[in-house]
Parts: sequence; C-alpha cells; structure tokens
Amino acid sequence: MKMYICIKDDIPVGIAMNSAAHAGLMCHLKYKDTQPYNTWLEKSFKKVTCMVTPAEFAMLKEVSDNIVVTESRLDGKEVAIVLAPRPDTEFPEFVSLLKLRK
Repeated sequence: MKMYICIKDDIPVGIAMNSAAHAGLMCHLKYKDTQPYNTWLEKSFKKVTCMVTPAEFAMLKEVSDNIVVTESRLDGKEVAIVLAPRPDTEFPEFVSLLKLRK
C-alpha cells in the first residue's frame, strides 16, 4: 500500500516541501477513520512523492479519493494532489510511471 503525493513541476522547492506536508496531513484528517487508511498506517506507511506536469495533474484529479492542495502564497493556485493510500493494484497504471521528486 502507498500514498502518492504529487507536486506540480513548476513549484519552488520550499513551497513544494510545505505542500507535501500539508497533503499528508490533509489526507490523514480526511481518511483517518477508514479501514484502508488505517491498514496503510499500521502496516505500510509508504509514501511516494512525485513531480508532475499540468497534464498529469489533470489526470490525477480524475483518480478516486484525491485531495487537491492549494497555496495561499500563490493566490490559491493548485500546487499538489494526494491520493489516499490503497493497494498498488488499485492505482491507475500511469500513476506508477510518474517521475519521482528528488
């Protein structure tokens, strides 16, 4: 099981770091009472942080159980999206092909 945190590729590193933290917390607050999330929390806790293009970001918005992160310092711009944890086989195939953020 994994949680995917996907940050737009044009976001500066400092904002990207905060956005990733916000994404993880937002996901926890929304899904903490669900069994898939708690299974992930207790047995896996794997997270993947990716850098995505605008086109990939749009595709990710179509994946179920996502949360879009906005940034007030950028006038409410959408900067990241987090996909709630689930088994790897439940993510669309393109998700596993996203570029890792380094």
